[in-house]
Amino acid sequence: TQIKKLEESKKSIPYQIEQLAVEFGKCEKQLKEKQDNLEVMQKELRSKNRTLELQQEQLKKYYSQRKSMKTEKEYNALEREIINLQKKNSIIEDEILELLFSIDGVTEELTEYQTVYREEKAKYENQSNELLSTSKDFSKQIAEWTKKRSLYNNKIDSQLLTVYDEWRIRRGKFLLALVVDNTCSGCNMTIPPQNINEIRKREKLIYCGSCSRILYLPEEQIERGSVV
Repeated sequence: TQIKKLEESKKSIPYQIEQLAVEFGKCEKQLKEKQDNLEVMQKELRSKNRTLELQQEQLKKYYSQRKSMKTEKEYNALEREIINLQKKNSIIEDEILELLFSIDGVTEELTEYQTVYREEKAKYENQSNELLSTSKDFSKQIAEWTKKRSLYNNKIDSQLLTVYDEWRIRRGKFLLALVVDNTCSGCNMTIPPQNINEIRKREKLIYCGSCSRILYLPEEQIERGSVV
């Protein structure tokens, strides 16, 4: 019974670690999304700054061309180009300023979340290590109980032991069933008084008529004598 309990507990540990990884994965995903968002904004800022630089260079060229205009028509056309470019520069400067404010906010948010991420990572690693340590402890206890169990193997009929092990492995349950209040603990069916008396005699194995398990009584009930 102890071996089975330990094996079931150990079996659940990989699932628990997997669940921890899933939860921590959500945290990692959020961090990545925030980092990617900031990177996209920074890339957009670099692009707008580059565009503004090019437009400002073009504006300087327009300013220098003013002196070389020979006709009023050419001069007016150049002025229109200058005004249009100045408007474009003003718009992109506003966009850059707005983007800078947004980047500041996202950077601050990312910095705060990085602290949360580090805490969650440490928590995840600690809990995972604790579970792995627990799994090793279960393995150690299973080995100890298995060693104790092996001491009884030579005292039990080999054929009966084979039947017991096959039942346990195939059904995941035990071939033995405790009789509690005249009832089989394996299937909850009532055991006839005659069978209970036979169990107390310990002269032969008595099987449950419903589930075919071997029935047994606690030592204190054996000492009470036959059922009236």
